[in-house]
Amino acid sequence: MHEQGVPFVVASGNSMARLLRIFGPDAQDTFFVADNGAHIYQNGQTLFRYQLPLDLIGEVVAYYGDRLKSLCFMLAHEAGLYMLEGSNRSFADFKAIDQEQMQAFYRKISYLEKLEPVSDKPYFKMGMWAPEAEVDAVIDECNRVFAGKIHAVTSGFGSIDLLPVGIHKAFGIRRILQELQVEAADIVAFGGNDNDLEILELAGLAYSVGHASDRVRQVADHHLATNEQSSVLKEMDRLLSSQ
Repeated sequence: MHEQGVPFVVASGNSMARLLRIFGPDAQDTFFVADNGAHIYQNGQTLFRYQLPLDLIGEVVAYYGDRLKSLCFMLAHEAGLYMLEGSNRSFADFKAIDQEQMQAFYRKISYLEKLEPVSDKPYFKMGMWAPEAEVDAVIDECNRVFAGKIHAVTSGFGSIDLLPVGIHKAFGIRRILQELQVEAADIVAFGGNDNDLEILELAGLAYSVGHASDRVRQVADHHLATNEQSSVLKEMDRLLSSQ
């Protein structure tokens, strides 16, 4: 792609640290939109990062109260993340991440008796986990209670991100498009989870992938098979060869 002058952007709900572990040396010249649009990164430099307002964090912590543990509420900062003691039970059977990456995730967690964000430390992300059968109800409740302030969205496997309204993958993509002077109509996007909706709606050509949610399928122009069949890579090769 780089040889043909086509920029490549990885947009994910994952943290930048995890994305760098996944991509390794292949990250050179790649744009990253991490944390669902809150962190834009390229070639070892952070180009943009959104910091959560302390009062918003306080409202969320106060509302969920005793449920912070059962929902595995997490609060991410620069060096890792905070969770309440006893909140890790939901990760016992989590199969979306291999064991090595899961252990790296565990090492970043500091377990606290009480969540009390302090003003001298920046916070970048709030999230929760719930059994997949309960995810829609948890999201609906959060979006109702915090309407106009937070947009909760799932990134799959029971993971729920609590995003400030206006922060999403398309927000990050738009900032990159402005820098590159590229029109949204000229981009191709692939996605499968509800945190991909805004970017698929933005793109000139949008693909849903594998077991995509119904919402994603509705906004996509085409649907591809699962990644186990390398469907995205094959379609990217086809599009590049047709240029």
